[in-house]
Amino acid sequence: MATHSQLYEELAKIVGEDRVSDSDHELLCYAKDRMPLPDRLKFKWKPHVVVIPKTNEHCVEIIKLASRTKTPIVPRGAGTGYNGGVIPTRGGIVLTTVDMDEIIEIDEENMTVTAQAGVVLETLEKELNKRRLRLGDDPYPRQSATIGGRVSTNGVGYLVSRYGHVQDMVWGLAVILPDGELVRMGGKYRKSSSGFDLKHLFIGAGGALGLVTEVLLKVYPMPEVPMEMHCLKCKSFRAGLRIIDRIIRKDLTTAFLRIYDSAALPHFMGVDSGSVGTRMSPEEALVLVGFEGVRELVEIQKKIVMKLAMEEGAEILDRKIAQEFWEKRHKFGTSKLTQSSMDFTEEFSIPFSEMETFQKRSMNILKKHSLRSGGAGAGRRDGRDSLNEAGITYFIDERDEDEFARYEKAQDELVALSVELGGAITAAHGVGLRLVKYMQAQHGSSLNLMRRIKQMLDPYNIMNPDKVVPAETNHAIE
Repeated sequence: MATHSQLYEELAKIVGEDRVSDSDHELLCYAKDRMPLPDRLKFKWKPHVVVIPKTNEHCVEIIKLASRTKTPIVPRGAGTGYNGGVIPTRGGIVLTTVDMDEIIEIDEENMTVTAQAGVVLETLEKELNKRRLRLGDDPYPRQSATIGGRVSTNGVGYLVSRYGHVQDMVWGLAVILPDGELVRMGGKYRKSSSGFDLKHLFIGAGGALGLVTEVLLKVYPMPEVPMEMHCLKCKSFRAGLRIIDRIIRKDLTTAFLRIYDSAALPHFMGVDSGSVGTRMSPEEALVLVGFEGVRELVEIQKKIVMKLAMEEGAEILDRKIAQEFWEKRHKFGTSKLTQSSMDFTEEFSIPFSEMETFQKRSMNILKKHSLRSGGAGAGRRDGRDSLNEAGITYFIDERDEDEFARYEKAQDELVALSVELGGAITAAHGVGLRLVKYMQAQHGSSLNLMRRIKQMLDPYNIMNPDKVVPAETNHAIE
């Protein structure tokens, strides 16, 4: 690895001195993301230098330098992630894509958009809306989240029930491999049966296999009827799940479909159980269902859903409650990113048949470890899929060492529960540093294949080390 001064000088030759920094205060800004950490670890890992490229050519030369000098390099977007995916555990270079913010092409005829990795979703959404188009991805930190970060974590947003995950929208990528080679994959087509579908190797890879610099996304027409939200108060979490199961088995395409237990309302929705029309008891649950699209179809589907909800004994509440949630969904997310006592949500993929079991047992785990619970919720993935994403919220005071230790024990048990029930250790935030130790539990022998792919593409382990694919022994957090 080159010395700090050598790295700085070489990077300055590539991008100019105004795009490189090694000042202490700036390095601290790039030392972490939103991953919960106790004070003693918050700024344990700092990069040696930060570089802000503008073009693919910049990135190619930067990564060639890292490869030549065997210097770790950590790709970073807006830093809004929760799993430590951009923490520079081995120092080296943090490459931030925030200035790679060009919208390269909006193809209205083929309904695609090509953009650099640093484009913020909110900016892109506004440009598409001018053409009566929209993104299918709508996460709560939309005002700051970047396209590259969304691809690297394979994120999930509020529109997932209709459009799916990021992986379902990505049609093409430009990726710079760990040796500095720029590779383009995919195109303006959804399906190809020629060769390997390489783009899916990099979606959700957290920058561990290469740097995503451009993304080709499928975009969608603005609906005739914008999101119309409704609230169904159910007698129990099980009753709510039964309504959702009937909606899915009726083959109804809802634009939004989620269930929350009563404890989750302040944290997932920003309201308390006493302000949803009538007070909710602890055992009751709320189903939120949203419709959008062609007016005639919206009316038909809405009528069917309300009928079956009443058949299951649900109470149809004032839709203003749900509509208010929808209107402020991004503001609520932003507040979560700025508060000091952390409102933390774990997102798992759980088989629908185990959803009620997960909700009950996860609440018991939080109670066992004396963690303040924010309740549980679950959402439908997309199209005709069943409900299979479960979220559980709890509060962490990172400054309290004892509470943080209890959080770590609870996290171990929640992940073990997810795997036991046949689920995945994360559904939304990527693996990063926080969940890498659980990869073996979920993937078993297939983790060895992931290691072999990583070794083949990145023999010097310079691309975002200690994330996603664990080494045989991982001493990153010690």
